[in-house]
Amino acid sequence: MRLHPNGTTCTIRVLRGWQRFHKLPDMRPSAPSRTCSSRVGARLVSVTRRRCALRHVRWMLALWLVPPVRPLASVHARTQMSPGSVPQSERCQLRVLDSARVRVGDSIDVYIEPTAFVAAGKSLLLAGSPNYVPRPDAHQRPGDRLAIDSIFGAVRGPDGVWVAIPIPRQVRHFGGVRAVASGEGRWHVVFIEIPTVMQEYRMDGATIAAWHGVLTQRGWEQLERLPLPHPDTVDVLNASALLRRGDTLTWALRLRTPETRSAGGVGVLEARRGHWSFRLVEPHALTVNAAQFANGERRLFIRREAEPRKGLFQLVSYAFRPDATPLDTLLPADEVSRFLNRAYSLADGGVAYHWIEPRDSGPAELHMLALDSVGGRVGDRTIARPYTIHFPLRAGRGSAAWLVLGDRRGSGRSRMNGGWLELARVTPTRSMRVASLPHRFVAPPSLLVRDGSSIQLVGPVLHPREGGPMVGSMVVTVGYSCRD
Repeated sequence: MRLHPNGTTCTIRVLRGWQRFHKLPDMRPSAPSRTCSSRVGARLVSVTRRRCALRHVRWMLALWLVPPVRPLASVHARTQMSPGSVPQSERCQLRVLDSARVRVGDSIDVYIEPTAFVAAGKSLLLAGSPNYVPRPDAHQRPGDRLAIDSIFGAVRGPDGVWVAIPIPRQVRHFGGVRAVASGEGRWHVVFIEIPTVMQEYRMDGATIAAWHGVLTQRGWEQLERLPLPHPDTVDVLNASALLRRGDTLTWALRLRTPETRSAGGVGVLEARRGHWSFRLVEPHALTVNAAQFANGERRLFIRREAEPRKGLFQLVSYAFRPDATPLDTLLPADEVSRFLNRAYSLADGGVAYHWIEPRDSGPAELHMLALDSVGGRVGDRTIARPYTIHFPLRAGRGSAAWLVLGDRRGSGRSRMNGGWLELARVTPTRSMRVASLPHRFVAPPSLLVRDGSSIQLVGPVLHPREGGPMVGSMVVTVGYSCRD
């Protein structure tokens, strides 16, 4: 188990059997429950969510190799539950609008790590590594039933049909996929080429190249290699979202030093009128995120070293004027460990940034801050709820309650058998659940905000199959509403 600078933990090689998954919650009936954890200095940090795809791998393969605690019939019945039977408050509601498996070809269930989950009009792109496609021979040994990373992803067209997207023939293996819409059913896509499949890739290993392409439901329209001074030093698990404003594309990457492949800086790849350029914008950084406001302004959020070799880090936002320039310090320099940093756009045109702070004793604290549609700071909140992941949906100034969606799990083995989506109102002094909805996801899902009243979630679920349950992706559309 290794701790990545952005706070994710990864097992680098996937082995067969429950006993070979380091720190995985033991699936045997007599074993106590544990959380996936790593030691940082003197602190024991419980990590509840990935940006690292491999955490999903450990969870899913363990569930696949060992029968789940809850009978599959019961798990399947949960998705058939009527939203009306779920307790809701008088003011707020959560309801399932639609749910569908990700199936390609002849109704083949596939799992795709949602590294990129992006809508383009009425179409959806789901891409990432690792991904799993069942092999035709259902009588093979369990460890051979799935083809690993045999596709790049899948696209769902307006007709609801999923089509598998192949890996470009010029590329060996890939990771770190990011995408942005470019018209109906069309996406700009960037990714990193790596020498092995993601399960076998070491976080400090060398990379091969960075690529940009254009995708549609028909496949690849364009593919080009991007200019990087040291293409072997890219941090695959620490890249920003891909941003687009007009004909300009922006992608920020954390780079390791060529000599040691350890902590390095942040570089920005930018395409203007089809011409790509590279610029180093921050020499000492731990994490990089990016988001875009309603007016098209792009921001980078970099957690950088405030003073060399002092162990003090601050969160700084960068604006493009036209190149990335430090604009504002969002969090002052301190020694606090902050993990699972993420920034994304809100339905109202603003931007939310959230992270997790571990504690020496007790559960980790969930934090978030928000900026309005023109980049002004709205405020910040701390969530006192036991969520594995949380998504701010709506923010307000002063003492106004923020609306947050969280994924809550049970304890012990029940953590691996679905959970509850919770809608919570969060004020400066309290966090209150206002609506709840059960779900089947066996690991925390990824979220796509469609508008101010609906979201889409994608994540792994278990499907009944002869020879044992198989893991697959499911997309669920959830409506939410709250009367103030």
